[in-house]
Amino acid sequence: MILPVGAGEPRTVTTAGVTVTQARWLPDGRRLLIIGTEQGKGVRGYVTDVSGAGPRAFTPEGITFTSDQVALSPEGGRVAFRAPDRTVVIYSIDGGPSSAAKGLSPEEMPVGWTGDGRSVLLLQRKPERRLIAVDPVTGRRAVYKILKPSDPALNGPSQVHLTRDGRSYVANYGRSQDTLFLVEGLK
Repeated sequence: MILPVGAGEPRTVTTAGVTVTQARWLPDGRRLLIIGTEQGKGVRGYVTDVSGAGPRAFTPEGITFTSDQVALSPEGGRVAFRAPDRTVVIYSIDGGPSSAAKGLSPEEMPVGWTGDGRSVLLLQRKPERRLIAVDPVTGRRAVYKILKPSDPALNGPSQVHLTRDGRSYVANYGRSQDTLFLVEGLK
């Protein structure tokens, strides 16, 4: 269901038997990327038109992804998922050929794309958080952004959502507060 932010009426989007677990607007504003399952089948990527057409699968069954971040390209034509064989694959939403992404280890999963759509982004969760741009054609890597919180007491981020142009982002940070107790006389 699409709910209006201001005036307007809610609209129901036809899912035709697909149980939706994730959805993202495509840049054209009339289609949605949905991730879900049909009864008795594995997780797939689908595209649907909000005007009433049912969803069309564009990935095989059994894909995986980072549940809180879907690596949809800025132009909305490609998305990175882990294929059933555990490789990261760039799938074309419009039915074009898919291609395995080079330069990614089995535990790495893209969280986004650079603003120019040439590289996928990885979030390195080391003490200094960095977004690493990986060219999926050549495997070449480069630091895209270093993410530093304004307050050193903050931890994270564990999630990063970039604007379509890749120039701005929203990130989540956490803060831990501990209390130290002194206990004397324990035996």
